[in-house]
Amino acid sequence: MNKFIALVYTIVFASGFMLNVQAQDLGVFQQIETETLDGEDFDFPSGLRAKSLNIVLLALSEEQENGTWQGEALVEWYAALDAKGLLNEDVMAWHFSFMKVPFFVKGFVRRGMAKDYEGKIPLDQAGPIFIKDVPGFAAEAGIAMDGQPS
Repeated sequence: MNKFIALVYTIVFASGFMLNVQAQDLGVFQQIETETLDGEDFDFPSGLRAKSLNIVLLALSEEQENGTWQGEALVEWYAALDAKGLLNEDVMAWHFSFMKVPFFVKGFVRRGMAKDYEGKIPLDQAGPIFIKDVPGFAAEAGIAMDGQPS
């Protein structure tokens, strides 16, 4: 956890040039229409709205148990950032869980996540993103699907 916080400090205080160079080496997020846990429409990633830095916390898994564990770890990451006083309108952390589920359980998943995360993270900065190809999304974004939160 301390390494993660140190990394965030480094990113927050790095020069704009350094961030641009690093961003060019990364992949690209697909544009996806979704809903946040407060029920509002959200366009990922174009809806990210911090003034200076958006920290995107991602759970990427094809297995329910692993995805649940990753989501819980991201709540802990959010709490650590918040406890350090890093989060405000300039620096915002977003929590998204990418998953493939049958259409008839999407509402249950969203409501369950909202209930679990209420009071832990802002519900307008989190949500499930339902996609058919989680590994394809991860590959396009340049993220390894290694069973760990990103």
